[in-house]
Parts: sequence; C-alpha cells; structure tokens
Amino acid sequence: MTLAAAPVFRPLWARDLVPRKCLVGEKVAEDRVHDEVGESTWRRVIFGKSERMWTFEHRDMPRLMAHRPTARFRVVGGGLCYASAVVKLAYPEATVTATDLSLNYLNNHAIRLGVFMGSPVDVYAAADAEDLPFPDESFDAIFSQMLLYRLADPFAALRSIRRVLAPGGIYLGIERASPWCWPWLDRERREMTARNRSRRGETMERPWTRAQWAGLVRPLRPAIRVEWIPGRFPRHAVNVARAAHVALVMERTDGR
Repeated sequence: MTLAAAPVFRPLWARDLVPRKCLVGEKVAEDRVHDEVGESTWRRVIFGKSERMWTFEHRDMPRLMAHRPTARFRVVGGGLCYASAVVKLAYPEATVTATDLSLNYLNNHAIRLGVFMGSPVDVYAAADAEDLPFPDESFDAIFSQMLLYRLADPFAALRSIRRVLAPGGIYLGIERASPWCWPWLDRERREMTARNRSRRGETMERPWTRAQWAGLVRPLRPAIRVEWIPGRFPRHAVNVARAAHVALVMERTDGR
C-alpha cells in the first residue's frame, strides 16, 4: 500500500443517519463514549490497526474487489474505517461509503485517517448496522470486522446487509469464534462480562462459537456460509481452547 505523498485537506463531515432518540441501552453508551476525541488517530492506527490494515489489503480486499474496480463499496461498523480508505486508495473509481454508529468517532478519527492517507471516501455516515438506512441493492461489496459479536441482534444486521447487497455482490464479515470447549468458553464469557462492566456498557462483547455462527446464518442459506480463516495450524484444533477467526461470506447470486 502506497500512501499519497502530500494529502490535501478537504473539510469533511459525516452525515448522521441514526435517529438518536431511538437508540437504547448499549447503543446509547457506545455512541456517547466517543464524545471526547480521546487517544489520537495515529496511536489508534499504529498500535491497534496496522496489522489489520495489512491483512485487509492483502487478504480481504482482493476477494471483495475482484473484477469490481468501480464497485459501490461499503464498510459497516467501521470505527476508524481504515478498510474504506484502503479501498479508495487502491480503487479511486469505486464509490466508497464508510459507516459507524458513532457520528463523533467518524468525525474525530475516520475522516482524519482518510485525509492522512490521501483517500477520503465519498460518504461518511453514522448508521445503525441492525437497520441500515440505505435503499435495497445499493452496494456491490460490503465489509465488516469484529462487529456482529458485539451486536444485540446480529441476525437483524445480516438481514439488513442482505437487503442492501446488490445481485452479484459479496459481503465479507470477519468475526471472532470463541473456544468451543466448555472450560475455556466459560472463562472467556467471564472475561468478557468483566470487560463489559469496566467499560460501563460502551461495548457489549458476547462469546460466539463457530457452531453458533453456523446456526445464526442457517436461515439465510445458501446465500451465506461460514469459513475458517486459515492459519498455521488446523483451526478446529486451535479453537478448542483459544479464540479463532471465521469469515461470514454472503454472495447474492440468485438475484433475490
């Protein structure tokens, strides 16, 4: 990935497409937690996202954008929305939309990252992943990462993604698969509960095993499937006691 040598700043503001009065529970907390700028954008990228950016560019983006240089690309629950900026840099003819629930996070960090990389995207918009405010069949490629396991209703998000995915389009969601063996699964559940309490409800992590992901997507088959993310060792064996990663792949080939 090659960054632009001298990105030019353009005043950009995210569009707010979330009915704030309708937010309840953890969604309110997650929205408010970003009222302050907090840690700098650069620290978030260097110490938290640099490896994920490399992985997205070399593993996920080719799959999403293959034969789609002018695709309508969208990131759901993107946070920093690094994937959107990387796609716009590599495919400047694509129409790229970056979304996250938090309007503040988009304005304070996602837009800054896009400008720094010299590839601010076409649209930044605050949107609820469980009820996407976009027309039917409006995107050719959709990406999310570590999103669904934090949602109260991930199936609603998948249905919403399927609705806005155009025929011939693809959705790729990278998610966490918790250990499937009980002692380690129970330990992870307790650790997540403790983290949720310490964060005062700003993010609600939930343990999801691969079997549970497979059960979640079953009503949407054959349009969607669950795949292991390859690694050095067999994923099912590693996943006995350690979390692994899976890919939720949705392809609209049936035109419905």
